Amino acid sequence: MNLEINSFQEGELLFNQGMTLKQIKEQLQMKGLSETELEQQLSIVRSLKYKKQRQLGFTCLAIGALLCLTSCLLTLFHGYSAVYVTFILYGMTMGGACLVLAGLALIFGI
Repeated sequence: MNLEINSFQEGELLFNQGMTLKQIKEQLQMKGLSETELEQQLSIVRSLKYKKQRQLGFTCLAIGALLCLTSCLLTLFHGYSAVYVTFILYGMTMGGACLVLAGLALIFGI
């Protein structure tokens, strides 16, 4: 029993192989898809791309927020040396804030 690939799954398979939108468009044009089918395929591939990007953004956002929270708590409860506090207060907080901003940029597609 041979199962043929749904035409909408073809774009997804090409995306999962690591092709760019331009390469996927060229591949699908070589298959002889009409313009409407091609645009539908590309819209599905774009939504998959943005979904993957948003997942990475939420991961960065969560890690950055945890890093900021951890640095805040360590700064409040551990005040032994100026170097230690400076590293935690400025280093970890700055790293966490950068991760939060990077995550937001990925989520909003900036």
